[in-house]
Amino acid sequence: MSYTPHPAATIVIPTYAEIRWPSLVRTVASARSQNVEAAEIVVVVDHNPEFFRRVRRDLPGVTVLENAYAQGVSGNRNTGAFHAQTELIAFLDDDTVADPDWLGRLIKPFEDPQVVGTGGGINPDFEGTRPRWMPEEFLWAVGGSYAGMPTETSPIRNVWSASMVVRREVFAAVGGFRVGFGKLGDRNRPEDTELCLRMSALAGGHWMYVPSATIRHEVPKRA
Repeated sequence: MSYTPHPAATIVIPTYAEIRWPSLVRTVASARSQNVEAAEIVVVVDHNPEFFRRVRRDLPGVTVLENAYAQGVSGNRNTGAFHAQTELIAFLDDDTVADPDWLGRLIKPFEDPQVVGTGGGINPDFEGTRPRWMPEEFLWAVGGSYAGMPTETSPIRNVWSASMVVRREVFAAVGGFRVGFGKLGDRNRPEDTELCLRMSALAGGHWMYVPSATIRHEVPKRA
């Protein structure tokens, strides 16, 4: 029986401030614990030299870079993505925890050469109790998957960069994320949809939503 190895992937995690340290540590730990091992884990710090020094000192075994572009989440992600040399690039937010099968499940659809990217299910992890007034249909407002989304792996128009894998060749060809959209910590950022549309248009390919590839996304009480 022949064996086809998984395409190699780099996981990119943007961060920006000391307040994110506890959640960043949890995110990196989950990236390290994937059943399909990432070729490299890259943490990118957004124009904060002091925090950059701490991350580089206290998170051994990961690559730590400074944002090479204008301040903001797009530049952070691009810095890590353009550093990567693997066929695939995975993105996590610094306030997420990925399930052990997350990366493997998001890589699987790339067996189809027409797939330019994938995205997974996002489960809001509320600090305290979830508001009783918030129905499943409104979970998008706190960066979560919501009622009405596909329940099995399906083509989709766009995914969220908190849980995303892209084909590096296509990502690079469109120039990555548009620098200047939003900042780290914002939710429902437009750079996600905009990137998905450009990558699909260039390659004539499509995105796949994989709801079983789940992460938990922290939702503070102020959300």
